[in-house]
Amino acid sequence: METKSKNNSITAALMLCTAAIIWGGSFVAQKVGSGVVGPFMFIGVRTMLGSIVLLPVIWMMHARGRKVDTYKAPDVRKSVRWGVLCGVFLFLATVLQQVGIEFTTAGKSAFLSALYVVFVPVFSAVAFKKKVGWNVWVGVLLTAVGLYLLCIYGTEDLTISRGDLITLACSIFFAFQIMAIERANSKKNRVDGVILSCAQFFTAGSLALGGAFLFENIDFNAVLSVAPALLYSGILSCGVAYTFQVLAQKKVEASAASLILSSESLFAVLAGAFILGESLGLKEIFGCVFIFAAILLSQLKKSKQ
Repeated sequence: METKSKNNSITAALMLCTAAIIWGGSFVAQKVGSGVVGPFMFIGVRTMLGSIVLLPVIWMMHARGRKVDTYKAPDVRKSVRWGVLCGVFLFLATVLQQVGIEFTTAGKSAFLSALYVVFVPVFSAVAFKKKVGWNVWVGVLLTAVGLYLLCIYGTEDLTISRGDLITLACSIFFAFQIMAIERANSKKNRVDGVILSCAQFFTAGSLALGGAFLFENIDFNAVLSVAPALLYSGILSCGVAYTFQVLAQKKVEASAASLILSSESLFAVLAGAFILGESLGLKEIFGCVFIFAAILLSQLKKSKQ
């Protein structure tokens, strides 16, 4: 039994690593799509694709009579309700991320988005009265230094760029989404992870497409021109990676899960460098180091426990 549990944990960790690698590459796909397709349309098509991809998976699971555990079948209604809530947070996070990436690099967007790892324990302390250790507050200080080095250009212009600020806001909603998934995965809810993911994507997609038809000029030729980026973002980043996250968080603690997922920022920097030819100056690289150190430190104490 202990060996089986250990194997499940290893499998879950590998699923999170795979999700982080896919998300790292998705920053390049989003960068390619930005400026060509409006953010609402890009996110709408992307998340709807993720929802559609999961429909046959759900059908096959129910055809086999899949259960959450040996005794209890999943609660479909709760799975959908939690999926809708997560979908609202995902919609807000991804739209802000897509808007922000138009004005910054894929690598910087990835590092700023990864700040959800610091925000999660801080918000949990405020909302759920969870104790926050000294390591988190030191992490917040390191984050402030890192943001200054990463986002503030030159010694005369003491401002953060619009893209940096928007991307920073998206990380707050990613933190809410992770916290919602953690609470949804409690045993009393008997949530089915794939159904939750499908409902999450459908909700985010519906909101985004509604925003596209209300606020954007729809150009289907432009959508077709970035089809590879949309297919990658929809099928892999949404359909596969986010579902891996939901399923893996059943076996891995939120703190450890967020630590693994935060490595997406490193993969994004590598992908941006190799595919888009992006580069960071020495000041920006030190900023990334400070922020990643904050991410590691914010999880260090819990990971040891």
